[in-house]
Amino acid sequence: MIFATDLDRTLIYSKRACGIELSDPGISVVEETPERQISYMTKAAIELLRKVNQTFDLIPVSTRTVDLYNRIGLFRDEIIPKYAVVSNGGTVLIDGKPDLEWTDFLTSRLALESAPHHDILKKFEDIHQGDWVLGSKVCDDLFCFASILDEKVPIDELQVFGEWLQQHGWSLSLQEKKLYMLPNPLNKWAAVEYLKKKLSAETVITAGDSLLDVCMLEVADYAFTPRHGEIFVKKMKLPERVRVTSKSGIFAGEEILETILEIAARKAV
Repeated sequence: MIFATDLDRTLIYSKRACGIELSDPGISVVEETPERQISYMTKAAIELLRKVNQTFDLIPVSTRTVDLYNRIGLFRDEIIPKYAVVSNGGTVLIDGKPDLEWTDFLTSRLALESAPHHDILKKFEDIHQGDWVLGSKVCDDLFCFASILDEKVPIDELQVFGEWLQQHGWSLSLQEKKLYMLPNPLNKWAAVEYLKKKLSAETVITAGDSLLDVCMLEVADYAFTPRHGEIFVKKMKLPERVRVTSKSGIFAGEEILETILEIAARKAV
């Protein structure tokens, strides 16, 4: 069995997203730099995740770049998944190293189906006006990202840009203060499906909170989305097998892990 899970706001939580005081003794830091603490889980969730890693092929799935994924100390030092999917499906990691078979396959598709990322970023930098963009860049030579002031976004202008992107094999995803420009072949499920075939897995369980996770929620055998997430808040229509957690914030991650271990126990009987 595979458990492919989004990370931020699904399994790990920033201070803003936790929904609980960080002084709570039941909270642990799972990601930090020398300057600051970044992400947290409950201690109970960490122990549940340890059991999940022993029971399933655990696959963290994230839009984070390789470097930002490697910054998560929990996965680097304590609970070390054999597999991971980062850069929104752009890179498959096996024992921490890029899987070259996947890289070659995806590179070929990108060349055939989508305009080069430097053309996309140049177009974006040419068209955006005003002070709503704080910065933009290419991530892992795969997709483009802009940090924005969401309250100042010119929706009409962005819609026109989105239509231009579609004509060039790309799509746009606006998530609060983050704007993603993604080539069409780049998605989380494509990479998870690749690993499913590689592992000959019969059952796939997925979890995620945002629109970028929908592709892997709607096709999984079991799927979970947290009550606080973009998917639930925007009332997206998904198959009935996609379960919404009863809890929000950091405890939603704990609930998801508890539930999938119950599923594993039932299937083992």
